[in-house]
Amino acid sequence: MRLVVDTNVLVSAMLTPGRSAERLPRDHVLVEERGLVLLLDDRIVDEYREVLARPRFRLGAELVDAFIADLELIATFIDDAPVIADSPTPAQDLPFLEVAIAGEADVIVTGNKRHYPETGDIEVLGPAELLARLED
Repeated sequence: MRLVVDTNVLVSAMLTPGRSAERLPRDHVLVEERGLVLLLDDRIVDEYREVLARPRFRLGAELVDAFIADLELIATFIDDAPVIADSPTPAQDLPFLEVAIAGEADVIVTGNKRHYPETGDIEVLGPAELLARLED
C-alpha cells in the first residue's frame, strides 16, 4: 500500500505517544511487515521539519531531526510531482495531493479529510481507519 501522510498526523504522533497516529509513521515493523510505502518529496519533508520544530510543540531539534531521518530511511521520494493549479484542496495541502497522484498512492492519511477531494483511486483515511484496515 502506497501512502502519503499529512503533517497533522505526524504532529499528533509526536505529541501523543501511544495513540493510533503514533504507530503509523514511527513503526518500522508495521511499515515493513505490511508492505507500506511512504511517499515523500522535498516540500513535504520541509513542511514536516518546519511544523514539528515550532516552539509551541517543544520537541527539540534533535528529536525532530531523528524523526525526519527515520522517515527518510523508509520513504520513497517522488521527484516529479505535477503542480495542480485548480483544486479545492487548500494550498498548504497541495504538495500532499500532488505527491499522492504522482506516486500512485492508495491512501492519503490525514486528520483533515475534508481538505482532500475524492481523487480517482486515492482514498482519504484517518490514522485509526488505516490501522484498523491493516489489522483486518
